[in-house]
Amino acid sequence: MKGLFSLIRQISGFSFNMSIMILTIALFVSYSIVSANAVIFNVDSTLDAIDTNPGDGICDNGIGLCTLRAAIMESNVLEGPDEIMLDATTYTLTIAGGDDFAANGDLDIRDDLIIQGQGAMDTAIDGNELSRVFHLIGGTMRNQIVVEIFDLKIIDADVGNQGGGIRNSSGNLLIERVLLESNTAPRGGGLYNGPLANTTIRSCAIYDNFATDDPNEWGGGIYNLGEMLIINSTISNNAAGDLGAGIFNEGQLNITFTTIASNITGSEQTAGIHQTLGSSATISSSIIADNIGGDCGGILVTSQGFNISTSGCNLNQPTDMPNTDPIMDFLQDGGGDTFTHPLLNGSPAIDMAGSDFNCFIHGFDQRGSIRPRDGDLDKDLECDAGAYEFNPEVDSGESTGEGCSLVAKNSVTTLPLYMLIPALMVLALGFRKKQSIS
Repeated sequence: MKGLFSLIRQISGFSFNMSIMILTIALFVSYSIVSANAVIFNVDSTLDAIDTNPGDGICDNGIGLCTLRAAIMESNVLEGPDEIMLDATTYTLTIAGGDDFAANGDLDIRDDLIIQGQGAMDTAIDGNELSRVFHLIGGTMRNQIVVEIFDLKIIDADVGNQGGGIRNSSGNLLIERVLLESNTAPRGGGLYNGPLANTTIRSCAIYDNFATDDPNEWGGGIYNLGEMLIINSTISNNAAGDLGAGIFNEGQLNITFTTIASNITGSEQTAGIHQTLGSSATISSSIIADNIGGDCGGILVTSQGFNISTSGCNLNQPTDMPNTDPIMDFLQDGGGDTFTHPLLNGSPAIDMAGSDFNCFIHGFDQRGSIRPRDGDLDKDLECDAGAYEFNPEVDSGESTGEGCSLVAKNSVTTLPLYMLIPALMVLALGFRKKQSIS
């Protein structure tokens, strides 16, 4: 992956379309090679049972079944990246305890791993109010483990220290199209990111999580001490007894195309984002609104423009809209696999995020709907602020007169080249599955 980032720097002088084409091919090749080298475990049981012989390369609970816990125990011992495939069902943790090797309590991850569900509405891992779900504890600052979690829901975890749903102590974590719902911890009810950890949150919904049962009840949704990037995600309806019901930040935080709304603190202090001295939060193309107790507090956030807040939040760029109602709906199933706050007709967030590189490179909103669109029907394709891209043909019943075309009239290109990225990822996934079968 270091070679891939070097390639990105080298192509920065090329045209936009050529750069995206080269990057797309590089991502496809890199993704396929990593997947081909992985050991793949197909979990075929919802039981919570240990592996009888970790390290033999066989996921087996002693009676021929591969459980989620057994698969993780095998992966922890096997060197190199592995992959766990889950079905469209619920996996409930039932073994109490607190070791650091996944034999009981939470599912401790100590080596490189990909966990793949069948959709956040279909695959769930239930903490059963018994423990947290995932704990990343392997690696060092120089040699972090790499963990990627896709297309599943983490619910009903409950722990007495940091990180209800996920605790990332020192790993490099990506969660994508994941729901973190109804998880509880004193700090980081949904997710805790430690001082040596790095987490990327993409196309996720983190809601109805709680920071409670401690003198310092901080970060109902997220507690960050390390490095964190949040893209195309919704952080909503989380609660904290003290500060930062949505996010409590003590590290380095970068947020783009994200909606942080309707979080609440019992102390009636900062509910959206609260950050401490020495931390930093950079925000662009996002919505911070309707948080009960205040949208922002502590050290001021840094705006990179195109943000909306119902309070000030130090939104000081010419393209920002402080003290503005974003006019959006309540948290709901707005399409896709993760919940969003749909923008309503007339929202100032529609088409406010411009059409620069940051807009086009993302290509999709949280739901997987194409961005940018001509949401205000002025014939210009521009991105909306927040995680939801308004579609006037669907959301308001009005028609642009352009049918289903994805490009401007008289364009010679049938699709933007950045659209090839997800297409090639699908091909890579098929290649990976073929490798698994063979």
